[in-house]
Amino acid sequence: MDIEWRTLTEKDIPAWAELLRAAEEVDHEDEHSSEEDLAEELADPQFEPERGSLAGFDGASLVALGIVRMGTPLDGLLRIGHFGVVHPAYRGHGLGNRLLTWAPTVARPLHAEHFRMRRSC
Repeated sequence: MDIEWRTLTEKDIPAWAELLRAAEEVDHEDEHSSEEDLAEELADPQFEPERGSLAGFDGASLVALGIVRMGTPLDGLLRIGHFGVVHPAYRGHGLGNRLLTWAPTVARPLHAEHFRMRRSC
């Protein structure tokens, strides 16, 4: 399987919506995100897609996506969230494992950077 890995960009929003739709058909999580919802998420200041996203493409199709983003501080805790999804037709080939291995390598430096910034305020 020849998957191209790169960060998520604005031009990927339609492919992102399609990936989520395909996963919802199988997973039944009752999550339905429009392209407008995804554009808002991509523009959220708590999300740095150039650092906090890993998108796997098979040609023009987005088949795996991992997102790491800063959460809103709650009770003095600085939280980081991780979301990952693999297209149902591509499951069982190690793509999810790649996303799970990648996430801590991004989350640790983001947390350290944001924690340092909060402590200096």
